[in-house]
Formats: sequence, C-alpha cells, structure tokens
Amino acid sequence: IPNHLYCYFQGNKDYDSPAGSNGIFHNNTLVVGCKTTVIPTGTRAIGKGAFLGCAGLGEMIVLGTVTTIDDDAFKDCTGLTRVEIPASMYSVGASFAGCTSLATMVCRTKDVLSVTDKTFEGAKSRFIVFVDQKNYNNYLAHDVWSHMTIVGYIPGDANGDQAVNVADVMEDVNAAMNTRTTTIDTNGADVNGDNLIDDTDTEAIVALLKTAEYPAV
Repeated sequence: IPNHLYCYFQGNKDYDSPAGSNGIFHNNTLVVGCKTTVIPTGTRAIGKGAFLGCAGLGEMIVLGTVTTIDDDAFKDCTGLTRVEIPASMYSVGASFAGCTSLATMVCRTKDVLSVTDKTFEGAKSRFIVFVDQKNYNNYLAHDVWSHMTIVGYIPGDANGDQAVNVADVMEDVNAAMNTRTTTIDTNGADVNGDNLIDDTDTEAIVALLKTAEYPAV
C-alpha cells in the first residue's frame, strides 16, 4: 500500500488493511487495491474504482465470497489479461471498461453472468470466455457475450475428455500431488474455483459423479 495511504488509514476504525492483503477494506469491501493486492476470504465486494487505472494489475482471481463488483472497479486496468469470476456472482456493471489487454475470462457462475453494454466498453473487442458447458448456448445467444469467443468446459472434467468419470478423480489427485502425466484441463479440475487443485476439488468431482449431472463414461 502506498505510504501516504497507509499513514492516512492507520488507526482509522472504519478502514482496515488485513495482513498480507495489500489493500484497504471497509465493511468487507475492498475500496483501494493495487497490483499486488490479494483478496482475502470473507471479502463481499470490490468497491467502485478500487483498481481504477491500475495498469500493473495482470490477473485477478475473485474469490467465492465476493458477490458484488461495483462500477469502474477495474476501469482502465490496461495490463489486466485474465479474470476469474466465482460462482457467488450473478451480475456485474460497468466494471471492466477500458481493459484493453483482457484476453481471458473464466465465468464459474451457475447461470449466465449478467452484464451490460457498458461492462466491457472500450475493452479488447473479442476475448476468450470459459463457461460451464450447460450455459454455452445461452452465452452464445446473449447480446453482449455473443461478441466474445465462448468456450465451454465441464466442471470436474479434469482430463478434458468431455465427461466426468473416475479418470478425472485420479487426474485431480495426481495434479494435487504434482505427479500428473497428462495435460490437465485447469478449468475443469479446479471445481471450486479457488485457483488451486487439491483434495477439495477431488471431493467435488466425486460428488458430481454421484449426481450424474454431467456426461459420464
């Protein structure tokens, strides 16, 4: 956090900067971020203009506790190339305007993420959006998303064979142990979207096998 901001907020009971976060928070809302900000678990919102003009921000993994990304949160973050949106989100406003380098977005939402024609205004005209395969056609039919390159993935399909099966369980276990021998489908393997592949993802794949929600062989 810049020294002038740290000095300003130090001792202020209304604002906080959790250890290791490199950000300033108010009521579980990130209000000021920087290129090294790590959003801690429990954060509920990314406030208006939190990363405004932060050209050095390259990637943003939004945690599953976040439900709101306010307008202009990432406006003019010209170095931002990749964003992950968690299942806890259902809509965003004019949050990514001016993100001219945005190349990849992963939407882990259960339904189509609601956006407006202002959400990506001035951003890269066409970037890749990974979505749950169940929502693929709905994204293609959407007024805004249809202008992007939509790629479907199946949560739990760790090996990319378009099915969720025992092989995916083993692939996830091997990935967690760093002993995998095949190319893993990261979007499918990271079922809970925490940017880690670990035993919680393996448990989630087993749960998916029991529900028969996705194709299995």
